[in-house]
Amino acid sequence: MSTRTELNIQLRSLSIFRGLLSDPIIDALCSYLASSQTASTAEAVSQYAEFVSRLYHSGDLSLAMHIQRIAGDSENAYIRMVGRGAVPSAEMTACLHRELQILQSVADLTPETLQEGLGWQGELPAFPVVKTDIAANYLERMERIGHYGYGIYAQYRMFFLNPAGSIVPVRHPDGVRLSSLVDYKQEQKIIFDNTVALLEGKPAANVLLTGDAGTGKSSTVKAVAN
Repeated sequence: MSTRTELNIQLRSLSIFRGLLSDPIIDALCSYLASSQTASTAEAVSQYAEFVSRLYHSGDLSLAMHIQRIAGDSENAYIRMVGRGAVPSAEMTACLHRELQILQSVADLTPETLQEGLGWQGELPAFPVVKTDIAANYLERMERIGHYGYGIYAQYRMFFLNPAGSIVPVRHPDGVRLSSLVDYKQEQKIIFDNTVALLEGKPAANVLLTGDAGTGKSSTVKAVAN
């Protein structure tokens, strides 16, 4: 069995991190790994280029950094248990460590390794190779889950409640800053100090802002979050 075929099977065996298989870059990589041994040279080259194209468009550029990011942000069953204070079983913990090793194998892939045996002598797109420790990074994030968060709470910093009462991330928040707001300094300080207390684990209150339209209620909330 070739190394690429074996890695594809290992990726398909993910359970805790199974949600990562729907990531566009991992999906394209799996398709390439699965067919690179049987597809024609043209098809294999096209699938490899599709994988690199998606990696470029992600903004991560480095495959290792992409794997580290999506693993850290993964809202999986294990991290949810840790988040609510439960202790995962020994079997689940062993599965976690096995899957982190698989993800490390993916993070260690180089353009040369992936292009090996394609039978194409022309130039193909490449990507930077960065060394990273997937397991150490993930376990450190899990140790400090209250600081890093996970899932949408690791990916975004602002949220709102939709009409159904669900928490929805603000994907492109306003960049307003406290320095750009005039007047209401006393009110802003109350909100700011209360937010700092919350972040430091000290007693803090829920906040309700009232006032006429256009007086800066929403802008103050956005500015404090920024």
